[in-house]
Amino acid sequence: MFGFQISSTLNAAMTDSADGASTAFPGLAAGRALGARLHISRWAGMSRQLWMLGVTLLALLLTLLLQTLSLTVHTLAAHTAVVTAAGMIGALAVAVLAERVRVTHQLRDFLIAMSLAILSATDLSLGAGPSLLDLSPGRSWQWTALIARLAAGGILIGAAFAPNAELVNARHAARRILAVSLGILALAAASMLALRSQLPSLPIGPGSTGSSYPQMLGALLVSGAAFGLARHAAREGSAFDRWLAAAVIVLAVARLNYLLVPSLNSGQLYSGDIVELLAYLLILYACLLEFRGAQRDLATRVAVAERRRMARDMHDGLAQELAFIATHSQRLGRTGDDAVTGAHLRAAAERALHDSRTTIAVLTSADDAPIDLLITRTVESFRSRFGVTVELDLEQGVVVEAERRNSLLRILHEALTNAIRHGSAGRVLVRLSAGQDGLVLSIADDGCGFDVGSAITPGGGLGLTSMSERAELLGGALSILSTPATGTTVEVVLP
Repeated sequence: MFGFQISSTLNAAMTDSADGASTAFPGLAAGRALGARLHISRWAGMSRQLWMLGVTLLALLLTLLLQTLSLTVHTLAAHTAVVTAAGMIGALAVAVLAERVRVTHQLRDFLIAMSLAILSATDLSLGAGPSLLDLSPGRSWQWTALIARLAAGGILIGAAFAPNAELVNARHAARRILAVSLGILALAAASMLALRSQLPSLPIGPGSTGSSYPQMLGALLVSGAAFGLARHAAREGSAFDRWLAAAVIVLAVARLNYLLVPSLNSGQLYSGDIVELLAYLLILYACLLEFRGAQRDLATRVAVAERRRMARDMHDGLAQELAFIATHSQRLGRTGDDAVTGAHLRAAAERALHDSRTTIAVLTSADDAPIDLLITRTVESFRSRFGVTVELDLEQGVVVEAERRNSLLRILHEALTNAIRHGSAGRVLVRLSAGQDGLVLSIADDGCGFDVGSAITPGGGLGLTSMSERAELLGGALSILSTPATGTTVEVVLP
């Protein structure tokens, strides 16, 4: 008991001493926090490496089990089904990676997609093709498939050890991947057909004779790629990278198994084919993870864009009016013109109410409502509120998508507000036309006008920047023609 009390006292003293040192020396506390983060990061990397090692061991155990059972299915349908499934999964992975390249611009993803595209095209055309067409693959056919797989392995090992470089132009990544992969396959086929009389025989099954050096080279290439991808995934890869690395590890085990039991006979299904199918199933799972992550990113981007749009709408109208009310309400009771200030506040409150109702009308309008009808409703609101003359020259029955409709109505609202509030206009003409050049909306007034050059500078006001941004976001353009004492014309053109 006494010893326990002494130990507790010493522990408490040591803890207090450490806390005091951390308080007295902030750098010591920061160093401990950094050390804790490094420990966690090191443990995370170690766990990923152990996970990759576990995948390798499981793939080897499965291969040994299948080899022990001497699994060989003498059926053409099973072989065709496995090869076709592998080719289809590979094609899906290429599509997912092409979209990933378009977003990340990473050279590594581009090379992986190209390698899988070659493998997929080889499986579908040279693997399943002879079976589906009831053809007997000759030596040139077998060598074409082997050379194509070697090329895919070379590109894959290049991707595994590629630096974190970005592509210059990733917009047409899918076309480039498809063109290069089909070009490599066509080149391999043409070369093997030209050299078909000089090609040595290949082992096509257990006990058959032939050169096994190409299979050995293919196994070494895929094994090297598996090592490189596993290292990248353990260091900085995402969940997609880790599962893709696991799939390549299993594929490397299948390639090593082909050295023992070659599988070039399209009428039989060997254990290596089963292991290779497992690798493609892991690729499929990685694609599902990437697709789910892309859906989450898309939902986030849409939500952010919608929040920004609503923020612009609120800033252009309601927020400005409320700021005016808050500023001038402080003058009440401190000046002798309370009646004038109150009138200004009532006018600002009415403008804020009008802006909020306009925003609500825009957000709740039907998708198939003609834009001319919505413009007419907005103009009627301005007529009744300000008593200004607004003439309409609108093309009837024009229906546009919701985003374009909302932006056009907000630009119209801002232009009318500027014409009346800042330009003191007595007459406004609103025109809408739709033709080959796109949709054109113009708002012309007879107000006092202004200097456009000074108004578009920072702090110039009038909401001109907001109107221009709305048009540009839709691929259109906004033009403003105005000089002092000549009125103003605002025109927006959307393609």
